[in-house]
Amino acid sequence: MRNRDASTATLQKIFCVWILILCAGTAAFAQAGRGGINGLVIDPSGAVVAGAEVTARNDATGVALSTVTTAAGLYSFVSLSPGVYAVSASQKGFDTVVQEKVTVSVDQVSTVNIALRVGSVSEVVKVTESTSMVDTNNSTMGQLIDAAAIDRVPLVSRDVYELVQLSAGVSPTNGTPNAADTPGVFNARWGADVSSYTINGALQGTVYYMLDGSPIGIAENNLASIIPAFQIPEDDVEEYRVETQNTPATYESGGAGVISLVSKSGGNEFHGDAFVYIRPNVLAANDYFYKNYQLSLGQPNQTAAFHRYQEGGAIGGPILHNKLFFFADYEATQQRTLDTSFFTVPTAAEITGDFSADSFTVYNPLVPDNPDGTRQPFANNKIPTGDLNPIAQAFAAHFPAPNQAGVGPYHISNYFGSGLDPNNGQKFDIRGDYYRDRVMLFFL
Repeated sequence: MRNRDASTATLQKIFCVWILILCAGTAAFAQAGRGGINGLVIDPSGAVVAGAEVTARNDATGVALSTVTTAAGLYSFVSLSPGVYAVSASQKGFDTVVQEKVTVSVDQVSTVNIALRVGSVSEVVKVTESTSMVDTNNSTMGQLIDAAAIDRVPLVSRDVYELVQLSAGVSPTNGTPNAADTPGVFNARWGADVSSYTINGALQGTVYYMLDGSPIGIAENNLASIIPAFQIPEDDVEEYRVETQNTPATYESGGAGVISLVSKSGGNEFHGDAFVYIRPNVLAANDYFYKNYQLSLGQPNQTAAFHRYQEGGAIGGPILHNKLFFFADYEATQQRTLDTSFFTVPTAAEITGDFSADSFTVYNPLVPDNPDGTRQPFANNKIPTGDLNPIAQAFAAHFPAPNQAGVGPYHISNYFGSGLDPNNGQKFDIRGDYYRDRVMLFFL
């Protein structure tokens, strides 16, 4: 019994340490990846109102944060989750004024100035007109890619990074769309993978990536460029901002720009969606070169089994109203892409070491050079069977036979072939949000 109690205590300590590490990681990036609201509270004469209570309430979660105005009538909420808020101000001798539909977006501060009216605190005046979205608190230039754009713009690859190109001054390297699962990346920009964007003419790979305030950029294949460590599922992205000039110091980045994403969170109501994308084989057209190759061999014009299927969904909602919320999403892709190309393969004689039919000379690396410094060729341009490496022979046995004449003495491109390139993947995310008093914790 004593050992079991000790084990339980140990597990509790480990759990507490894990929670502390999680909270520390969240607090470390409390500014970046979030938004804010500030403003001025005045009375009907235009004089500032000190000591007024100001509350910002999230419409989706019901979570409310409060503060009081300074002696200069100013208030500020510096770290808010992006969303729609209602901002209220109250002071003794005045009506309570509520400014509704205040939008907070990632890495921006919305200014909401409130004019109180003489009356009773119990009387509530609601202001429903939209507030100005111009951020006068910093000189950063960029563009917000909001949920409406993400939902309405067709993204075959479901890669939200493609929408970066909607921002002024942003262009992909060599004009190729930046998505890891599109053939254009492999063909026109091989080795670059994803996100080789240039901003305002700066070098590619100088873009900084953030998710909920945490950096997710990694170095790519010794190319001196930075790419996101992973693609965020489309259903998991609430919005993101593309900072193109004067990036804030909170990013600690010397890069040309910053792409800051915000993941979705649950609220007091359940919301969800499901999707399916179907592109079966019967809707695929045959490749032009592959078709000609089939006809040259007397085969019917038959399309390869190219297809692309995607399915998934998302759901979010409350666990404890106004306190604990969850959001989860899942996405799967099954794709086969037809790939055709010319290759150079050895002939049946060359596999056995017989190069007598070739116009070039094969030299023997196993014997010393001639006294005059020239190399010694194999007799009759044939490599003895005893000199052939058995591992190389076993490997060469899997080469297909040439089906083209080839070009030049080395019969380059003497084989035309095709195949299906698989591209399957699964993505999922789970996010939890917990609010208590003035503390907000979340994990992803």
